[in-house]
Amino acid sequence: MLVSFRNLAFQLNSRDFKIQNIVGSCDVKFPIRLEGLAYSHGAFSSYEPELFPGLIYRMKQPKIVLLIFVSGKIVLTGAKVREETYTAFENIYPVLTEFRKVQQWINSPDSQLQGPVGFCHLESRDC
Repeated sequence: MLVSFRNLAFQLNSRDFKIQNIVGSCDVKFPIRLEGLAYSHGAFSSYEPELFPGLIYRMKQPKIVLLIFVSGKIVLTGAKVREETYTAFENIYPVLTEFRKVQQWINSPDSQLQGPVGFCHLESRDC
């Protein structure tokens, strides 16, 4: 990183660096019901799909902000050390599995559709 700064007009010393923010990303490989997550974890989350497509989850410990998308992709930001991103993911993963969208299949002889037709949590009527 220092090599790219050497062409600048000011002197840079590597001891002046301090990590302020670590950003990580991951994919849980399943879609997430953001509306249910926002409702159930309202004290920690903000979800306004008209303004931003992701749910903003402000974890208290560790103090990390997660951007959670319906696709299952997640951005973790605000960590000071790498281990905080791992801890935050370990904390949020069980919550995400609780709000996993389950795929429904229609395979009836009367139906023109065969295979997946959408995602719906089977325990509720919210689709």
